[in-house]
Amino acid sequence: MKMNIGINLGKHEEKRIGLQFGSYNPPHEAHVQTAKNLKEAGGLDTVLMLPIPQSPYKKQIGQVPFNDKVEMCQIIAEPYNDWLKVSDACANFPTTFTGQLQYCKRTIEKLFNEHADAKFSIVAGEDFSQKYKEAVAGMAYLSMVMETCKSMSIFDFAMIQNFADRVIRANDVFQNVDVLSAPRATLPIGGEDGQIIDRVEVSSKAIRQAIRSGAEEIIGIPDRLRDYIMQRGLYSTPHPS
Repeated sequence: MKMNIGINLGKHEEKRIGLQFGSYNPPHEAHVQTAKNLKEAGGLDTVLMLPIPQSPYKKQIGQVPFNDKVEMCQIIAEPYNDWLKVSDACANFPTTFTGQLQYCKRTIEKLFNEHADAKFSIVAGEDFSQKYKEAVAGMAYLSMVMETCKSMSIFDFAMIQNFADRVIRANDVFQNVDVLSAPRATLPIGGEDGQIIDRVEVSSKAIRQAIRSGAEEIIGIPDRLRDYIMQRGLYSTPHPS
């Protein structure tokens, strides 16, 4: 499948766009709340949900088809479509961390080329953003080593020089994207009088378990998304959670 950003982000001077990569297995309202919180904190115009087929950190967890992830994200983003968009650009993401980092670079680079007037930020929870920052720091160090070696003419082989150039280009891309992170979002629980009586954490794992158990009420997903999941039979069979 050809990489496709698949949306019109609009064009005006210094547009700020957040990139929210994730497994979205399934997406839920806490994903939306995190995006909203960081949109407001970072002064973003748009947040782009980018589902991936498989997280390299969650290979033991069963995944639904990628097209279902995209459709579910579109359902949950619809009420907020003035600022929350969905893209299928990560359809071909590999399952390894190194491969995903390289494909992430290509995705961001494509966005740079298509929207030269925009500034991009990674939008994520604390866990993902920490892993991303560590990976980018490692890339920066490796790029520095490659630059030093090239200046000393250590590389005599074209293949090795090509690798060095790729590392340096990737580092240039990642250094032009900042990271906005936030703690896991919680959702309010209202009483009969409409007052908030509690807040609850929501996770994809808890939603999958609730679906498999046949729970009548599933906190964190709208009715339309629940209907879609049930009609498609997603998460109904046991698999590692």
